[in-house]
Amino acid sequence: MKIVNLKTEYLTNPLGLDIVQPRLTWNVVGEDIKFQKAFEIIYKVNNEQEKNVKVETSSTHYDFALKFNSRDLVFWKIRVQNEKGIWSDYSEEQHFSIGLLNKTDWHANWIYG
Repeated sequence: MKIVNLKTEYLTNPLGLDIVQPRLTWNVVGEDIKFQKAFEIIYKVNNEQEKNVKVETSSTHYDFALKFNSRDLVFWKIRVQNEKGIWSDYSEEQHFSIGLLNKTDWHANWIYG
């Protein structure tokens, strides 16, 4: 069982997303899986403590319930469980960042010559 094509909002490791609750998607391949029974996502926001989400479903996408803020940097990886209850290894770590969402987040000074 191997997890491939990991995406955030249909992009690989995107930077500057303007979506506060991005969607993660993936595919599972291998002869030892007929269908996915559950998944577990481990994620870390801005190098804080890791958190995890475990969901029993055959769906290969996840919409974050947590709303992210401007400049948040999120690292995530996933593992899946097959129909026999066997868990895969974790995927390679992925990441995404949230862009500047509000006018007050923008700070700049004029460049003088």
